[in-house]
Formats: sequence, structure tokens, C-alpha cells
Amino acid sequence: MIIHGIVWDILIKWGIRQSPTLRLGISNWTYEDWMTLKEAVKDLIPHIKFSMISRNDYYGKILPFNKVLSTKEQNLNDEVLLCYLDKDVLTSNSKLLRKVFLDDSSIINHFHANIILQWIIEGREEQETFSYPKIKKSFFDLFCFKKNSKHNRSFTPTSSIKYRFNLLFSRCRDGFPTEDYHKKCDNLPNTLVVAKIHDSTSIIGGYAPRGLDLGFLTLYTITIDSSFLFNFKTGEPSIENTIQCKMRKDRDIENEYIPYLWVGPRFGAKDLAIDLHKMKATSVPQYYDKPIHDVKEFNVDDVEVFQVVEY
Repeated sequence: MIIHGIVWDILIKWGIRQSPTLRLGISNWTYEDWMTLKEAVKDLIPHIKFSMISRNDYYGKILPFNKVLSTKEQNLNDEVLLCYLDKDVLTSNSKLLRKVFLDDSSIINHFHANIILQWIIEGREEQETFSYPKIKKSFFDLFCFKKNSKHNRSFTPTSSIKYRFNLLFSRCRDGFPTEDYHKKCDNLPNTLVVAKIHDSTSIIGGYAPRGLDLGFLTLYTITIDSSFLFNFKTGEPSIENTIQCKMRKDRDIENEYIPYLWVGPRFGAKDLAIDLHKMKATSVPQYYDKPIHDVKEFNVDDVEVFQVVEY
């Protein structure tokens, strides 16, 4: 798993060591000092994927050395700069003009979050027009939670709405699931799970509007809703290089019960199931319309669980 913020940090340190005239206190650097460093790293900077650098790393590592970037690199797309410099990111590349706040994630950035949010809203719109009254009613109930519940936050299709991707759990940060983890994450509406596939650039995940039970289960209920799976195959936030899988709309699978044991997020039976102890995942299509990954069993480096809410 390449963390581009770390790669940038190593590159800058390497560049400084190439010239004994450079002093570590950059506040005292002259124009010639900056040009010396710029010349040392200019051929390597294009390999840095700035869109994959977290907001914290951008503040702490990129901005202090902004002078070594070329004019083209300094004039990054305005939307990219907003994603890095402002926690509330305004975007207009979809039907709704909306703001997205993303807790500092080591797996996805604001561009991924915006694409995922677009899928969430599209899924809600599709579900509202779904022809089976029973499913339609249950979906309506899903987005009409009590106002006083801190866990139950509904989506409202207005142009002024803001969305927050609250990071509830990070496997690398928080370690093995604990009782506190289950209290925060189990059966939480509008749950988003993302994972970084080992030895790959792919980012895989899923969204469950009804929430997930992430502990040991002996009976698992399948209900048709607007859940979906996704795979950013190259790791880049681009729809062209992304697989999205939706739940099958077959009536015969609704409320189907399957016995199963698993510790971690699970979509369908094994359509996407991630074991948080072994850090292994499976992808065997059954309840979703296509496979989310071309390998049935694979390892993951990190897993993050979010709740997507309005604020």
C-alpha cells in the first residue's frame, strides 16, 4: 500500500541530502536554496499522486515545500485545492450542489467520498421508484428516523445540505474490534465500509443504508434495499475505473435467512465479507448483480467504517 504523503516526505528528505549547502531550517532558505532542491526533485515529483494525499499530510508536508513545485503543479485544479485546504468541500459535478466533510482517512479522499455520495443519492432515488410497495415503504421508513437519536440521521434532497463521513473505526488505528467498537458501529444506519486490498492499488467497499451487524452471527437476514458494493480498481477516484454492484431485485431473496459466522462487515452472504481479525475478505456474488472483485479470497491492509450523515 503506497502512502503518497510518506513518499513525498522521503523525496524531500532525499532531495535535501543531495546538496550539502541546504540547511534544515527552511525558514532561512534563500531563493537559490529552493531552486537547488527544486532541481533535485523535479523529475520525481510527477510520480506523486497528490489526490491520494490526506488533508493532514497536505497541510504538514506539501504546503511547507510548495516552492519546489512547477507552475503547473502549483496551479492545481481549484477543486483539488479545496479538497486539501478546506474540510468542507464544495463540489458541483453532480445533480446536487453539496458539501462533503470527510474525517481524515488513510484509504479514501474527498473525491472518492463525492463519488460514493453520488451513488448513495442515486440509490435512494431508484429505491423510491421501485415497484414493490413493501420495499418502497420500508425504504421510506429507513429515511424517516427520530430526530433526537444521535445514530439516526436522514437524507434530505436539498441543495444546501452538507454531508459528513464520520470515521467510526479504523482497523490499523483501533486494532481488533472491542465492545466499544460494536456499540459505535453495529446496526448503524447509512454505514459505509472501505478497505485497501493487499498488494494492489484497489480500494473496495460497500454501503448499507440499514446498517450492518459486524459481530458473530448465526442468522443473517437478506433484505432488498439500496445497498451497493464498489471497487476503485486503480485506487484513483474515477468512475471509469470503478466497478459498482447493486442488490438484485429478485423478490425471492427478500428476507432470506442464512446461517453464517463472521467477525466483520458483510454484504450479502459472501458478496463482500471482511474478517477484521484475519484481515481477509471474500467476494462470491450471490445477492448482488455481479462480482466486486476478480479474486474470490484476498487479504486487506486496512478497513475503515464510516457513518454518512447530514449536518
